[in-house]
Amino acid sequence: MKKLPKLLELNLSPRARNILACNDIRTTRDLLKQSVHELFRIPNCGKVSIYEIGNALEKCGLELAGFSEYKVFSPAAPEHIQELRRKAKAQ
Repeated sequence: MKKLPKLLELNLSPRARNILACNDIRTTRDLLKQSVHELFRIPNCGKVSIYEIGNALEKCGLELAGFSEYKVFSPAAPEHIQELRRKAKAQ
């Protein structure tokens, strides 16, 4: 199995790192257990943070569940963001 990079090695912004740390997501393995929908449930974890996290994982050859569907649309597309939030709340 491929060794997972440490969260610090993903070069996330301080905001993204703080969001993850405050929600007990301390390792890359913890992060990979999450999906885009679950991250949307986290307070202050918005479309830009999710896009940043998903792209950082992709650069390492990893994938956040639901990110490939999410990134097809612009993170600035409010209709799509609202749809993802509705799905997250429904689960």
